[in-house]
This record gives sequence, C-alpha cells and structure tokens, in this order.
Amino acid sequence: MLIDVDTTLVVFGAGASIDCFAPAVEAVRNAGYNGLDADQKALQSAANVAARHVLPLTRDLVAAVWEEGGSCGQLLELLRAAQQQVEEAGGVFDFEKTLRTLFDTVGDSMEREFLGLRHALANRMKRADKIGATVDTLYTTFFARLRGSKRQGRRFLYVSLNYDRLAEHALNGRSPFKSFADYVAEEEWSYLQPHGNCVWKILPVGEDLGGWKTAEQRFDKPEEYLAHDPLNPWVPALALPMSGDDAGKTAWPASQHSRLLADLGSVDEAIVIGWRGADGHIVQLVGENLSKRLHKIHYVGYGQNDAAEMSANLSSWVDDSTQAAAVTGGFRAYLDPKSALDDLFPPIFG
Repeated sequence: MLIDVDTTLVVFGAGASIDCFAPAVEAVRNAGYNGLDADQKALQSAANVAARHVLPLTRDLVAAVWEEGGSCGQLLELLRAAQQQVEEAGGVFDFEKTLRTLFDTVGDSMEREFLGLRHALANRMKRADKIGATVDTLYTTFFARLRGSKRQGRRFLYVSLNYDRLAEHALNGRSPFKSFADYVAEEEWSYLQPHGNCVWKILPVGEDLGGWKTAEQRFDKPEEYLAHDPLNPWVPALALPMSGDDAGKTAWPASQHSRLLADLGSVDEAIVIGWRGADGHIVQLVGENLSKRLHKIHYVGYGQNDAAEMSANLSSWVDDSTQAAAVTGGFRAYLDPKSALDDLFPPIFG
C-alpha cells in the first residue's frame, strides 16, 4: 500500500456504462459499410450489438431483461403492467421503487422469481462484457486520462454501482479479473463493486443445492458464501435494483469492504459519473468514513437537474469550502478536451 498518498474517489453509476460504447458506435456509423475490411466489419457488428442491446439496459430494465427472463416471467409481467399504467398516465416509471413494492408484498410467494431476476440481469450484463473485451470504451479513455496526467502520485479508489465488468476490462487490458484478490491487488488503485458483479456467485454449502429461501437469506452475509466463479450455475451475487434497505443491498467480498474503509481515510476529492446518489446506504458508508470533507467534487450527469440531485444526495460528503463542478452531457462530455476533467487532471500533452 502507498503510504500518505491522497486518494481520488471515483463513483460509477448506470450513466457511465450507458455511455461507454459511444466511440465504437459512432466510428462505425460514420463509415460506409461496403468499404470496410473484415476486421472493421467485425467492429461494426460489435458496435451494432452495443447500440441495440447495451444502451437501453438501464434506461428500460424491463425490456432489457425480457429475453433473459424465462425464470422470472411472472415478475416481469407485473413490472411491465405497472410501467404501462404509469406511462399511460403521463408519469415516469420508477423501476427500483416498483420492484421494492413487489418485494415487500409478494416477495415471500415469489422467491424463485426474484432469484430468477438475478439470473436474467447477470446474463444480460454478460452480453456487454463480451463487447467490452473486444473494443475500447469510454472507461478505457478515462483511465488513460487519469494515468497520463501531469498530476502524478495519487491513488484512485474506483467504486462501481453497476453489475457489469466493462470498467474491469478497461483496467485490465480487455481481460477480466481472475479472483477477488485482483480487485484490490494494485497499490495505485482499487476497483470495488458493492452491489455485486455478474460473474460472482452465492454458493451452496455442502449438499444444500436447493432452497430458494436459503439462498435469499445468504445475502445477509454474502462474504461468507461468495465465489468468483463465472461458470458456476448457482445464484448470481447481485443486490437487486430496488429502493429502500434490504438484505440484498450489498453483495461484495469482505476484502473489498475493508479496502474501501482503508482508502477512504485518504480521500480528498471525488468524481461522480452517472450516479444520482440515491443509494442511501452507500452515501452513508462513504460519508461516515471520510477523514475530512472533500476539497473538490465533480458531478457528471446529463443535465443540470442531475447535478442538483447529486449535490443534494451527497451533501454529507462536502462542506462550504468544497469546490464543486457540474458537468452536463454525460460521461462522453466529461472526456472532451478542455473539460472539467482537464482542470482536475491536466494532460501531459496539452
């Protein structure tokens, strides 16, 4: 571990992964297909998959997981009916709030459906992972900008609230991590996923291979049952995307929780990309373990309303002396030349 080194906290929300394929998608859309060679056509095919399957994933979760939802079809039907009712009335459908309501009312009678939703989400995320292993993404550009800055000698604490491995591929040369140790092995950075990962599993103990209720209860202490095992067919270790507090709100190994607490003591600035700060348990966990209020924070969202919501939800991380910058236009805009990122991490060539 680096000693007495200031740390930059970077939080990735859904908005980061939604935007991350923009370079590949735009490159092939701006080129004529007939004039491309075989490798370029393969890239276009990957980009088309990205545009079709990845981008809508968190904007419309019900539609996104429908193809994978054979084991949770009844639950998806209830969610789709609720979505249709809200949207026909001119409202905005809140997936997390609706899922919370269903969990509280029919969770006991639909245990298998809720576990099936975890499988559907994990399978959908694996599609994105296959693309992330073949093309560079905005995550790749972002990590390069941080490492290729005139401002050297800092540690980075990356916290992703997403289930995918897109940032993981970007950090590790388009290769996934092989074990939990890889997430916290580097001195210069840590990569943590409190809400779980699409290849992590909650495993059975001994001969206990069934029992959906037993599996659900294991999310009370996931670190006791977690395995980094992409091929194991058992329950994906994913905290369900729903509002409120519940036993499945975190699904990460103890080594990541410990690393977060250790690194937060040296955090003095933060970059928040595509995360509204609506997960109160994460906001509280970070806020209570910062040794001091942040000197600087960047809120990266799509519009001013996003920045205002982030600022309100993360108020416990800052004080009156904190220098805050709101970036509109999303992850892509944050990586534009002369953006707020350049102010924080000036490029070597620039």
